[in-house]
Amino acid sequence: MSKKKGKNPKGHKPGVHASGRAPHRSIGQRPTRLSETVHRVLDRHLQLVAELERLHPEVAPLIDYKSLPPGTESVETLSIQLFQRLKNELEDPVFMAFCHLNSERLIDYLDHKVEQGAFPLDVDEIVSEVYLRLHRYFRGWYDGESFGDRFRWKAPSGSWTLFHMLASCSDAVIEEQLEILRASSLPVPGIRKFRVSAHEDLVARVEELLDKKRVRLEKKDIEDWVVHAFLMLDAESRQVLFLKGRRGLSIDEIAQRLGVLPIEAARRLAEARSEFHQRVLSILIKYHPEAQERSGEDAASRGTTDGEDSHDSH
Repeated sequence: MSKKKGKNPKGHKPGVHASGRAPHRSIGQRPTRLSETVHRVLDRHLQLVAELERLHPEVAPLIDYKSLPPGTESVETLSIQLFQRLKNELEDPVFMAFCHLNSERLIDYLDHKVEQGAFPLDVDEIVSEVYLRLHRYFRGWYDGESFGDRFRWKAPSGSWTLFHMLASCSDAVIEEQLEILRASSLPVPGIRKFRVSAHEDLVARVEELLDKKRVRLEKKDIEDWVVHAFLMLDAESRQVLFLKGRRGLSIDEIAQRLGVLPIEAARRLAEARSEFHQRVLSILIKYHPEAQERSGEDAASRGTTDGEDSHDSH
């Protein structure tokens, strides 16, 4: 007996959400390859372009659809047209359409990069930074050579697509943010200018440690310490903490992802947490030496109390 085929929404291809993005991977499943993610020109993309043309008739038409051979319409080809216009003149409605068309595929790329490297970075923040720098470039803040050297920017040409250009700029932003975070072990107000994504379970562990040491820090400063200590771990430790704290995977699911036995996954997680704790403790003692003295006082106090209790029991 043949199975009945379920109905798909109109224009919806199997295996692809109506949004145009591939289905979100389930817990424990290996990261989706970028080539498996399908990005199509959707009705909402075209509706936004039409609305921008209605609100800003002076820039219409934003896209010359007649110049595209039938069947070649794609996020890439439409974006190339917008990009060429922006190179000639920065027009905000054109830039808005450009960002809207490219956001989903850029976010997918960054989700993959952040998970692959187990980085405590905020994907939306990186996208915003990439677009901000491109906007400044189109406004003439940088000359082409300095912008290319600093942000790995290279205009689309031949096999180097517009997506390659955006991905390369994103990689430069990621490396810049990681360099700043690795160097920022001392919480200094105003140093960090971008959002991070600190693991809540690690933040809770640090808050508990600081409470025991009677050290008070702002939540943002605690997150900075968590991110710095996390990035100082080796890749294996970061990965297991990332899968547990950021993805919420169980030990069995982590073991499946890493291709190891559950007992090995549990061992790695315990060792990673211990190493993380020691790194945070070393930062704490370095900048708050009184915390180490308090530890000695607490130990001495416990010893005295234990001795008195023992004496009283006799």
